Amino acid sequence: MNALEIRNLRKTYGNYAALDGVSFSIPQGTVFGLLGPNGAGKSTLISILTGLVEPDSGDITVLGLDLKTHSRQIRLKTNFLRGFSGVPRGLTAPELLEYYMRLYECWDEKKALCLLGELGLKDNRSPVSKYSSGMRQKFFLAKALCNQPKLLLLDEPTVGLDVQAALDFRKKIKQLRDNGTTVLLTTHHLMDAEELCDQIALLNRGKIIAVGTPDELKTRVKEKEVIRISTPDGQQVAKTLNLVRGVKAIAVKPHFVDAETTGQAHFNQILAALSSAELRVSSIEVLEPQLEEAFLKLVKKT
Repeated sequence: MNALEIRNLRKTYGNYAALDGVSFSIPQGTVFGLLGPNGAGKSTLISILTGLVEPDSGDITVLGLDLKTHSRQIRLKTNFLRGFSGVPRGLTAPELLEYYMRLYECWDEKKALCLLGELGLKDNRSPVSKYSSGMRQKFFLAKALCNQPKLLLLDEPTVGLDVQAALDFRKKIKQLRDNGTTVLLTTHHLMDAEELCDQIALLNRGKIIAVGTPDELKTRVKEKEVIRISTPDGQQVAKTLNLVRGVKAIAVKPHFVDAETTGQAHFNQILAALSSAELRVSSIEVLEPQLEEAFLKLVKKT
């Protein structure tokens, strides 16, 4: 069973279509990334899933339940975290977490203290409103996990985090997935998406323009193959490569040479040519497209 199924979802504001026939599904126990430029419709979709906005039309099934008719049951089985969230002043982490757990009808003092302890917040008596960005996000992760959600919605969760806090957050998301939690992640950080997501949907102008694994999306835009040869003999390697049929362009750098080709056959020819020339080569690798390149090219096409 899929954790989330969205079919032909539409939402308009006047003449502007924020979502225009969006459809996709998320298998249970996976991290699914929703990427898109500003204004693509990501926040509208999250707002619909969290009950803040009503769609104009379309069907949403969460954990086998229809969102229209089972919103309360779904709310108790899901949770969400946004990149920027305000907090009431004066409340400590245990006090504020108790408030949220009572909203989700799951208040348990022992579980609350255990969850705060796992995130290093159990003994912090400062008000959450005075936490650093990283510490505050840790608290909101505790809030997002307080009801042991089957589906977790993360909307730009690493915004404003320092490097270590972002690393810790990504590690926690991987642990959640490994334990069976399904995660829907929206982010502008493509490194987060590439590292965390099992599948990614690209949303632009309210429409899904591509769905696939990170590798599948990168393969879709691969128009050339770049082979990097690490060598101290850059000029000699370049001269040798100029004689290889199928090498389209050569770039000589201080410690390596990049050769642009058009396929595996040319890679084999390069290996043979370098071997015959007996040049000093420490490594040869095929450079794969980055997710950012795939994202920009696919968005540009629409």
